[in-house]
Amino acid sequence: MWLDDSVKKDLLNIEPAHVTSYIEHLTEKKLSNATMQRHLSALNQFLAFYEIDVEYPTEPAETYQVTTLRSNDFISEQEMHRLLESMERPIDSAARDFLIDRNLAIVHLIRYKGLRPKEIASINMGMINLAQSTMEFNQTLYKLSGKPIEHIRAYLQTIEPLKQPRLHSQDPLFVSYNNRSQDYQYDYDREEPKRLSTRSIQEMIKDEVKLAGLRKLSAKHLRNSCILDHVRSGQDEKEVLHYFHLTHPYSLHRYKYYKDNLQDEK
Repeated sequence: MWLDDSVKKDLLNIEPAHVTSYIEHLTEKKLSNATMQRHLSALNQFLAFYEIDVEYPTEPAETYQVTTLRSNDFISEQEMHRLLESMERPIDSAARDFLIDRNLAIVHLIRYKGLRPKEIASINMGMINLAQSTMEFNQTLYKLSGKPIEHIRAYLQTIEPLKQPRLHSQDPLFVSYNNRSQDYQYDYDREEPKRLSTRSIQEMIKDEVKLAGLRKLSAKHLRNSCILDHVRSGQDEKEVLHYFHLTHPYSLHRYKYYKDNLQDEK
């Protein structure tokens, strides 16, 4: 209701600034600490359930605490190897097996480039340079040499020419697939391929994790591991914040604390 009255923003598309403003709104109402905690707990659980990757603000400090990261908040190298190995293996499912390269490209972009599912769904062909194996997204240049670009190229070849995303255009890189018709979907009103949704990406990861026989893992675990890799590498904090499109310097605190104090936990 606050979003409807204040910023006219859909609940599934909130940004860090909206969370901060909402907390300020609650503070102005002079709620008790217990009531404030209930509001923030509900918001926290909502964001986690829908895997909305919004960095939590640290103010007001007396009513909001950032959750400490643990080893189970990341995907281990062994788990990642097992996931990729499973994803590469056909399972005699016409639809799933046809999408192996598309799905592998997506998982690589999350784990090794740190992109959110929402960001991956918004990638357009104009952002990709297949010749130079690069992608420019949100003022960040990503090098896609190796597996990511190999899977992207192989995936694009699976789309029939008339429905294939056009180079240097606003067409989506990742296209929705209809399991019943076993064909990529095309939006004839917009005269472009139909964009793969964020939710479809999340469901694909869930399905592949289950097929691999792993514990419950999501895109958040993959992205967390990518952020931790950058923190461990000793990169400049401002560069890491910019690379992962994080809005608050405190966003990296949990990762640095884990690296310094908890990374050897069992």
